[in-house]
Amino acid sequence: MQIDPNTAADSVPRADRSAWIGLGVLAAGLSLIVVDGTIVGVALPVIVTDLGLDLTDAQWVNSAYSVVFAALLLTAGRLGDRLGRRRMFVLGVLVFLAGSLMAAVASSVAALILSRVVQGVGGAFVLPATLSSVNATFRGKDRVIAFAVWGAVISGMAAVGPLLGGSLTTYFGWRWIFIVNIPIGAAVLIGTLLAVRETRPRSANPGSTSTDYCSARSGSAGSSSHSSKVRAWAGGGRTPRSASSESIGREALRSRRFRSSG
Repeated sequence: MQIDPNTAADSVPRADRSAWIGLGVLAAGLSLIVVDGTIVGVALPVIVTDLGLDLTDAQWVNSAYSVVFAALLLTAGRLGDRLGRRRMFVLGVLVFLAGSLMAAVASSVAALILSRVVQGVGGAFVLPATLSSVNATFRGKDRVIAFAVWGAVISGMAAVGPLLGGSLTTYFGWRWIFIVNIPIGAAVLIGTLLAVRETRPRSANPGSTSTDYCSARSGSAGSSSHSSKVRAWAGGGRTPRSASSESIGREALRSRRFRSSG
């Protein structure tokens, strides 16, 4: 007996209003980390003059975020599967905001590079948590729409970064490219606690705290100083229902590197 695909799709429960609000919150958090991959390049000439950076320093300021981000994607995804995606998302946003605050007040090259490393750590926790949460929350036609939103944020905000960076640097100063993250991140945290559901794979063992060191090593080996933007692996809603944060992080890392604008 054949089953009509349209009938099967219609029988899948539709997402409620809170799920869509949660998607908006996740998209806002994702926007933060994508923008920061491209926003610094435009402000770099002003930063070089203000802090007295040489060429090597400038390269590290521009690429440290992307290198750390790519190196930790797999490990962060693994932890999200074991400890909970929403929990890791909140942790990632908090770490990212700490890095943003450090960058905004940095008075030396070393402090600025360190702050970019901290931002990269936070971003690595946010990306797999967002996509895995979307995958676990939505079903059927709603999942296709949700993945389309996720992919649009990845592509759109990467383009917004240089525009926003140029505007903030011109009218307010380069430190504002980091300060602007703080109020947005605070709103994301509040929204996460109110609207985003905690999810874990069915096979995950919450009591296990061991880290996948093989994933960490392969992620570090796969990163480079010139990373490019992560593509939406789940474009078109083809992500398997059972996909985990770790597998999503692995596919995102394989597809394309997170590109800095320099």
